Amino acid sequence: MSLCRKPGRDSGGGRRIRFRKIRHSPRIMGMLATNAVVGQDTNIQFMGEDIASYSELQMQAIRGNRISMIFQEPLTSLNPVYRIGDQVAEIITAHRPMPKSALKAEVIRLLDEVQLPDPEARYAQYPHEMSGGQRQRVMIAMALANNPDLLIADEPTTALDVTVQAEILSLLKDLQAKHNMGIILITHDLTVVRHMSDSVVVMRYGEVVERGVTEDVFNHPQHPYTRHLINSEPKGLPEQLKAGSDTILVGEDLRVVFNIKHGGFFNRKHTEIVAVNNVSTTVKKGETLGIVGESGSGKSTLGMSLLRLNPIQAGTIQFENREIQNLGRKEMQPLRTRMQVVFQDPFSSLNPRMIIRQILEEG
Repeated sequence: MSLCRKPGRDSGGGRRIRFRKIRHSPRIMGMLATNAVVGQDTNIQFMGEDIASYSELQMQAIRGNRISMIFQEPLTSLNPVYRIGDQVAEIITAHRPMPKSALKAEVIRLLDEVQLPDPEARYAQYPHEMSGGQRQRVMIAMALANNPDLLIADEPTTALDVTVQAEILSLLKDLQAKHNMGIILITHDLTVVRHMSDSVVVMRYGEVVERGVTEDVFNHPQHPYTRHLINSEPKGLPEQLKAGSDTILVGEDLRVVFNIKHGGFFNRKHTEIVAVNNVSTTVKKGETLGIVGESGSGKSTLGMSLLRLNPIQAGTIQFENREIQNLGRKEMQPLRTRMQVVFQDPFSSLNPRMIIRQILEEG
C-alpha cells in the first residue's frame, strides 16, 4: 500500500500534519476499532497540537470539520434509508447550524461544486439511485462541507472506472487548490500516486519501507519491495480470439428507462432517465468484451440487463441461441449457474449475517 501526503501550504502557512508510528489513517481521525492497540509513544501533531491523546468529545470538534475523510466504499458509507440532501446537511449542522432554507441552498451548492449533475434533483435521491462515481462525488461534498484543513482520501477511486477515476482525481486537485487543503491520499494504484502526490510513503506489513519525493522514489527506488511494486504493473495484450468461436450471448436494441421521483409532497416531479438506449452487443465463447464509459453512462445497467437482473423496456436477449427476455423467475433459475456476475461492491453484495463458508455453500 502506498500513502501519499500532499500538503496544502508550506511550513509558513501552518496547515501541516506530522505523524509517526501510525499504522492506519483512521487513527488520525480517532476511528480505529476498539480492539486496536495504539502504542504509548504514538504522536500525531495537527496544527501544532498532539491529537493522539484527545478524548472522543475533543475529536468530535475536529472530525468532519478540520479533518475530513473520503472512504473507500461510498455505497456502504452512505446511509441507504436517508436522502442524499439530508446526509450532506447532517455534517454541516453538526459544526455550523444554520436556518433550514439556507441549509438546503448550501447543500445544493456543495453538490454543484463537486460537479454532480442536476444537484436539485439529486438532493432528494437515495444512494442506490446514483452511480458509483456520483456517490463518490457526494462523499467528497460531505468531506468538504466545512472547509477542512486536511482531507484523508482512502482509496477514493478503487471502485470506479478509469474515466470516472480521472474525473474524481482532477476534481480533488481543483478543490485542493480552491480550498488550500493538505491531502493524504491512500491508494494501491501507482499511476494515481505518481500523478497526484508530491511525496510518497511506501508501506509493507504496517511498516514504512521507503519515503521521499515522488519522482525520486519512482525513478530510483531503493527498497526491493518498492521495486517489486513498480515492476508489477500489468503489461501485455490479450490473446487473439480463435476463429469460428460460437456466439454465447446477444443483446439487440436494448432499452432501459428509470422513472425518478423528486420534489416535495405537493410538488412531486417525475423524471425519466434513459440508462440504456437501443444498445446491441455480442459475446462469443472465450471472448472478453470491455464496456467502457463515464459514470452514469449505463455500463452496469447494460450488464445487469443482459443477465436479466434489470427489467428492459425494449429489445431482445439471446443466451445460447435462446431468447430469454420474457422468461420468468423459475425459467431463469436453471440458467443462473451458467450466467454469473461479479458485483462492483463486495461489501454490499455479501450477506453480513452469514459466514463466508455459508455464502459459498448456498449456491
